[in-house]
Amino acid sequence: MPEIMKKNEFMEMIRSGWRELDSILGNFTRQQMESPGSCEGWAVKDVISHIAWYETEMVNVLKQHALKGSELWNLPQQERNAAIYLATRNESLQPVIEKEAHAYKTMLDLLGSMDESALNDPAAFSGMPTGWQPWSVIASNTYEHYQDHIKQLKDCLKK
Repeated sequence: MPEIMKKNEFMEMIRSGWRELDSILGNFTRQQMESPGSCEGWAVKDVISHIAWYETEMVNVLKQHALKGSELWNLPQQERNAAIYLATRNESLQPVIEKEAHAYKTMLDLLGSMDESALNDPAAFSGMPTGWQPWSVIASNTYEHYQDHIKQLKDCLKK
């Protein structure tokens, strides 16, 4: 990973990761997307909702220029993901898709209006440890995160 991230390159990595994810999602029928347990215990819509949660958290970081968010961050990852699932599993497909689309667009808009230097400067975000890179935090909750679920969704398609 680069020490200094260029904003345009970073945003293209997010867009590229999302295009790949969206392409995989396009292979599922509505029934598959809504069917509980169709994808490693979750419905595909639950995977979308899960991604939206993480994107929304990044929106909050970008809006506040602060590394703070949901209390769920205090939980180990598996427990956090289980809590997100339990909180969102009863949502309908269309609102989930709309929530994710809104979070994604808002995140890109915020990144687009941000100074490139802020992506590389932990001091630009209140509460961010000095050894961290803001772009890396965002990457782990966007395009790197998408890759985890692209693999998961591809495996679900094979079933």
